[in-house]
Amino acid sequence: MNKNTHIFELELSTRANNALLSYSIYENGTWKHEPLDTIGKVIEKSENDLLKTPNLGRKSLNEIIYTLDVHGLKLANYKENIKIPKKIPMRDLDLRDYFAAKAMQGFLTEDCDVIFDSLAHESYRVADEMMKARKK
Repeated sequence: MNKNTHIFELELSTRANNALLSYSIYENGTWKHEPLDTIGKVIEKSENDLLKTPNLGRKSLNEIIYTLDVHGLKLANYKENIKIPKKIPMRDLDLRDYFAAKAMQGFLTEDCDVIFDSLAHESYRVADEMMKARKK
């Protein structure tokens, strides 16, 4: 995917797509409609810029961040907006843990019925199913 690719290619939810397409900025005392219709326009914005967008909340923003990450892309100033540890100890993690982490990311970005208290349990259940499928 290149910067001129339309955001529909990201296969975001309808809510996230509509919010990006209705993006407006307040400039010189007036609102200016500036749709974020390409990946390039989206990645030029920061999290804070996008959170100012009507109808785009934290859940849709997380979906956008996750989807961009899948394609190796980041929002502008992304590293400045989150605290990234210098080094993550990997010695205690295995493939099952990795699958569980990815499943948890999916649960957190989707509108699902998983109760927060059981999120880790459900994530590892999905990871176990992935491990079974991998052995077949």
